Amino acid sequence: MTHIPHVSEYKKNEVADVRRLFEEYPVIGVINLDGLPAEQYMAIKHKFKGRAYIKFTKKSFMTKALESINKPNIKELRDALEGVPALVFTKEDPFIFYNSLEKSKIS
Repeated sequence: MTHIPHVSEYKKNEVADVRRLFEEYPVIGVINLDGLPAEQYMAIKHKFKGRAYIKFTKKSFMTKALESINKPNIKELRDALEGVPALVFTKEDPFIFYNSLEKSKIS
């Protein structure tokens, strides 16, 4: 007899949501929120509202979703999940978006 582990619906939905975002947005990036106060994270999220969607969830959920996606450079994204990662999804030009993200950086 084999044991089939029970996976909660919440966990399945989180992984499915990350997969859905990968299908919906052409530009995906990873940011490391390690050491960033929650207040500044919320300010960044608010600043880019409408321009980008920032998905913050458990690293294991992100990894599980990335394992099931067959797109170029997925391995590099998976390797970039360090510290406290968040995924950034946007439909903007990646270079323009990156520049505006760099300008909002703090020391």
